[in-house]
Formats: sequence, C-alpha cells, structure tokens
Amino acid sequence: MSTKHKPILFLIAVLLFMPALLFAQGPTITLQPQNQTVLEKEYATFTLTATGDASIAYQWYKNGSSVSGATSNTYVTPATVLADDQSVFYCIVTDSSGSTQSDNATLTVIAGDPATITEQPSNQSILVGQTATFSVTATGTAPIQYQWTKNGVDIAGATSSSYTTPSAIIGDDQSVFNCVVLNNYDTVTSDNAVLYVTDASSRVTSGIQVLYEFEEQSGEVVNDVSGNSNPEDLDIITPENTAWTPNGLESLYSGANIRAQSVDSKIRTNCVASNEITLEVWIQPEFVPQSSRRIFTYSLSGSFRNFSIISEGDHYEFRLTTTETDLNGLPALSSTSGTQTGELTHLVYTRQSDGTAKVYVNGVLDTSGVIPGDLSRFKDNYWLGISSEPLGGLEWRGMFYLAAVYDRALSDFEVQHNYSIGTPVDRVPAFTIQPEDQYIVEGESILLDSYAVSVLPLTYQWTKNGVAIPGETNRKLNLSNLGSLDNGAVFANTATTSEGTTFSNTATVHVTPQGERVNNGAQIMYTFSEGSGNTLNDVSGVGAPLNLTIFSADAVQWENHGLRINTTPSVVTTNSATKVISAIKSSNEITIEAWVSSSNLTQSSPARILTVSADGSNRDFSLGQNNDSY
Repeated sequence: MSTKHKPILFLIAVLLFMPALLFAQGPTITLQPQNQTVLEKEYATFTLTATGDASIAYQWYKNGSSVSGATSNTYVTPATVLADDQSVFYCIVTDSSGSTQSDNATLTVIAGDPATITEQPSNQSILVGQTATFSVTATGTAPIQYQWTKNGVDIAGATSSSYTTPSAIIGDDQSVFNCVVLNNYDTVTSDNAVLYVTDASSRVTSGIQVLYEFEEQSGEVVNDVSGNSNPEDLDIITPENTAWTPNGLESLYSGANIRAQSVDSKIRTNCVASNEITLEVWIQPEFVPQSSRRIFTYSLSGSFRNFSIISEGDHYEFRLTTTETDLNGLPALSSTSGTQTGELTHLVYTRQSDGTAKVYVNGVLDTSGVIPGDLSRFKDNYWLGISSEPLGGLEWRGMFYLAAVYDRALSDFEVQHNYSIGTPVDRVPAFTIQPEDQYIVEGESILLDSYAVSVLPLTYQWTKNGVAIPGETNRKLNLSNLGSLDNGAVFANTATTSEGTTFSNTATVHVTPQGERVNNGAQIMYTFSEGSGNTLNDVSGVGAPLNLTIFSADAVQWENHGLRINTTPSVVTTNSATKVISAIKSSNEITIEAWVSSSNLTQSSPARILTVSADGSNRDFSLGQNNDSY
C-alpha cells in the first residue's frame, strides 16, 4: 500500500471510535450534597442521590483527597474540630458508563461553649430526719451532664442539676457534696458544699471553737466546754467583782476582769483558714444603757482587737478586724436602735467568706452588711475575754449565760435553732449582791445594797428582824438616825418572781452609843493599862486573847496610862495571830488604830509600831514611823 493512502485510514479509525466517546456520560446525580454547619466535636453528614447501572460506586473527597472508606452515597465525618472549618467535600460516582463528580459542599465548624458553673451549691443546715437539697446552675453547649458526689464518691442516680439527700442521720454531719458538670467541650467540678446536721434537741456544734455555759456555780475559772481540742478556759482575775448564780455568772462592779489563761487562740488559726466566724452570747444587762462596754472580746486594749461585741447606747456594736478595716475593727456593724434592753438577750454575729455580715437578735435577723477583706490580720498576741478589755477597763455589767465562737458563719436556720434550744437561765431570783453588816455611831444612817437576778420580772421586800418594812421594795434600803434600840437589828431583802422567792443574806446593824469607843469588829485591843508586869492583855473580848509578852523588860517603862519604849524592845505574841489573819481574809477589810507619841522624828526604815510579820522582809501588815511620817 502506498503511503499517500495512510491519512484516509486514520480518519476512518477516529470516526469509528467517536460514537463511544459521545455516549460515555457516567451516572446521573439527582440530589447534590449540601453545605453543612455543625458545632465543634459534632458529626457532619453529607449525602447525594445518583442513578446508574448495577456497578455504581461512590468515593468521597475532602479538600481534593479521597477519604478512606467513604464509599457510600452518605458520608459521616468523624467528630469535627475547628481545623475542619471551610473544608470542601464532594463525591465521584462511577458505573460502567463512566464517572460523575458532585457539586462541592462546604463544612462550617462553629466553636462550642464549654460547661461553666454560674451558681455554686451552698452549705445546707438541717436537723436529723430532714432532707437537704443542693443545686448547681451551669451554662454551655448542650448536652450538659451532671454527677453529684458525697465525700468524694459518686452518688448513684444523682445526675441532674439538683440533688436531694435522703433523711439525714447525725453521721451525715459535715459531709461534703459537690457536682461534676460536663459537656463535649469541658468538665468542671463545683465548689464543695457542706451538710451540717444537728439533733433537734441539741445546739449546733459543727465548727464550734469555744463554748462557755457558766454553770460552774463557784470557783475562779470559766470552763471551755466546747469539746474542741485544747480547751481555752477563762480565769476570773477579779473574783470579788463577780458572782455565780445557779445558771450563770454576773459581772458586778467596775473592775471585773475575766480572760483566757494565755494569749493567742485556736480561734485565730481556724477562723483565718475559713475566713468566716460566728459570735454568740446569751446575756442580761444589769442596767441600760451601757456605752462602749466590752461584752465578749478577743483584743489587746481599747484600740486593738480581732473581734468584740460591745454595748453602745441603745444598741450593740460588732467589730471585726479584716484586711479592709482598721485594727480596731472599724467600720463596725451594729444592731438597730432599741435592741439593748434590760432583758435576757440572744445576740449572734456571723460573717461569711464573701464578706456578708449579719446580726441576729433573739433569733431574728436584725441587720446585715458587708465587711470586706479577709481575717489574715488577726493577731496572735491578743487575749480572749469577757466583761471588759482583757487587761482591764471598759467593764460591762450584767449576767453571762452563754458565749461561743464558731469558725464558720452559721445559717439563718442554725441561728434560729440555737435560739429555740435556749440555755439554762435563772428564773427563780438569785442574789448576786448581798447586804453587809453595818457599823455606825448612834444617830447615823445606813445604806444596805442588794441585787437579785432573774430573767423574769421581780419584786423586792426588805425586812427588819423578820418583819416586812412598809414601802421598802427596792434593791437598796436607806435608813437614817438610827439609835441604840437598832443595835443588833437584823435586816434582809427578799426577791420574788412568778416562779419563786429567794432571801438575801442577813445584815446586822451595830450601833455604838455616843461617847463610847467603836469596838464592833475589833479582833485585838491593847489598852496598856496594866501598869506593871511583862504581859499586855488583849481586851477585845473576841476569841482566845492574843496577849503580848514583854521579853525585854529593860527596854520598856510602864507609865500611868501607857508603855514607854526606851530602846530596841522585844514585845511579841507567843502564838501566831491566826484569829486576826482569818478575820481579815474573811472580810477582805482591815482597820489599824494606834494612839502613840513619838519621842523623835528620826526613826525610820520604818520603825515598827504594830506589825503582823515573820521578819523584816515578810509581813501581812505593819504600822511604822519613817521620820516625820507613818
């Protein structure tokens, strides 16, 4: 065949194959994949519908690369991530007739909101047998899941935003609850919330640091009965200014001083750690108003304190030192006007860790405010005390029936519960100030004082020799111009409430006639009227005579009405002065009387005139001359 015929053959070959190329179109896509928008970590689904012969097949592509295993008309992505945003997906459909590529479909991925707790669960306070409900509020992209725990252990079935406990037992007290909240984007755990459970017949004890119930009835110590480690008892520094009753302790006079046995306190350590506190007292003022008087304090002086409850005019003031107050606990939070009365009063001050402070009077919320800052400025060299500043001053007068400190803020429910439980108090009158014997000269007056405490209204009635004195119905009795017929008269007061009558101690009036010496109360008396001998007789007539023996006769000289001391003498008792010492201790009073005439004004050191002593450095008392003074 000649070469000039080859182009004709090629053209014929091309024409023979063109019908196959013109009719090889592949499957027909009747429904194109659509753009998808999903949240991060959700799944996206792309789908199409195509027609073709029995050999039809699919292959999905992501950003131009085939997706392994994505070989059906529907493709579900793995959980999306933000990096998948704006990825382009398409599918190539193939059968025996050829292949067809779908339209592009774009994936938009939106970031999800993580689970966030917007309201934390709060502590709950209940009685045995009651239930408590804890709740949490959370936001975030759904779905949000919840799991409550008790003391670190998951609670079966507790998978909602709130959880109600079964009926509580005392063993549930101080159990710790929290909630784990999660969604696809985060897992968070709530703050702890504590369940406080109290027996219906008992006071709240959880968190108590010190508790004084004033039921000792005697002694010079107020015991901390909190049951907490290392009890912090209070010493009665001035017992003469206090008085016990069957159910309490009264601070009577200016100078009452009752404080802890050492500085610092577990109160400081634990309240600083919790940044919370509760102060509680049951008191009854002796009189009102009392201003700037310290009732319950943890302080150093009038200007430096960790906390104090203070009577102030017609109300009470509560001072607490934080990082945002001054060292005197100012500004303070006060109860409302008129809350300071002469009646039994229950006062509670609470301060939460967020600064919320509340004052309760007799179980009712009286006032609230914010004391910002934290308690880290509490000092470790301050004293805990009642009735005055710990080192004295600013004394409050009245009855103490209970004082307590907690290292947490009691709830409204707990404050009301403690108020409803109450505390033992004096309902039958108890005398804390007793009338005392009176020693007067004929024609003088007497003033007898007495005071009885009771939480109930009371009345007084004075008696003389057992007979009621008309019109004398006050705590004090003032009688004038007493005469010899009143000598030896016995006076007493009675106090009566609706629940009983109590009699005071008796007080005897000793009247000395005009022109006579006062001898009442004399324990020893020497008149130096013997005129001779080596004995000075005790003529007091009280107990066994405590005579003096002259061991240095050469040093003395008897004169008509006395004894002259010429040189260093030895004039002493042969027995100890027990009756004198015992009587002085019992009365806590003393009078020393002597008629002397000094031979010169150069005697010093001082020179002993009358002494009860062991030697020159150890004595109970002495009267002496020091040059021109005694």
